[in-house]
Amino acid sequence: MVSQASWALVLVVTLGTASAAEVEVRRRSKEVWDVSRTAVRDAEARERLRIAPRHVNDEIDGFVLQELEDAPTLLALGFARGDVVRSVNGRRLDSPETVLAIRAELLDRAAPFDLTVEVEREDGEAVTRVIHVS
Repeated sequence: MVSQASWALVLVVTLGTASAAEVEVRRRSKEVWDVSRTAVRDAEARERLRIAPRHVNDEIDGFVLQELEDAPTLLALGFARGDVVRSVNGRRLDSPETVLAIRAELLDRAAPFDLTVEVEREDGEAVTRVIHVS
């Protein structure tokens, strides 16, 4: 069994620092967002995000967004501290290895492509974010 505290330190993803005004994000509807591939690459280089696994019945059931102050791209996309990311493009986030594999795949992927992110808010509300990367 993996403890939440041990993975919180490992899964600090350097993504940098940019103000929300600098982020190239456009909201199309309540659930659909556009972001440029350039903004994604810039975010990867400059933004910092801290996530930790959420355990339910001794199994990882997604990853909690813990610190977003230095992740303006995620903030501009409507994510909030405390959100639990449960899946990306239908793949359950059930291990740190899965998170890192998805991250690597997305960084190598050529635009345009869509990301469907299933999120559970702190109040239990299920939210879907569709992010079109162009």
